[in-house]
Amino acid sequence: MGNDAENILASFTFQEEAHRKDYEIILQKFEEYFVPKRNIIWERSKFHQRSQADSESVEEFIRALYTLSEFCEFPGRDTQIRDRLVIGLKDKEVCKKLQLKEDLILTKAQEMVRNYELQNIQPQAGENIEAIKRYQMKNVKKGQPHASQSHHSQDRFRSPNKTKTGEK
Repeated sequence: MGNDAENILASFTFQEEAHRKDYEIILQKFEEYFVPKRNIIWERSKFHQRSQADSESVEEFIRALYTLSEFCEFPGRDTQIRDRLVIGLKDKEVCKKLQLKEDLILTKAQEMVRNYELQNIQPQAGENIEAIKRYQMKNVKKGQPHASQSHHSQDRFRSPNKTKTGEK
């Protein structure tokens, strides 16, 4: 051991003199000395201030809450995550609906917010598909070729030794 380690060891207090020679106890003392203690109030503050960001999916928000709660030492971790999930949702209508559920547990809250998010995403995806179809139909009516009708797509299948008329 170096001088610093010996000075740190000398600063430790032991309940019994025999503990000064017990490797496990000494190792535990060094770990307590070097591993920083977490500030639980600060960890909980970060957790309680967390809300779902505009660009964040429900799944990402749920994962972030689990990660933040890891060092909070909550007596009822699931209850705290459930409450923060409900309160921190960006969709306030869903938030209100969940607050009306009397016996809401974390797993049920997660299932419900995921389903609400899917219900909102599916119509948007359908609208996008319809817009693409309308755009394609409009361009076909104007005489513009589809991608499958373009010259580039035809050239792709032509043999490198053949010309457009099929001659070598």
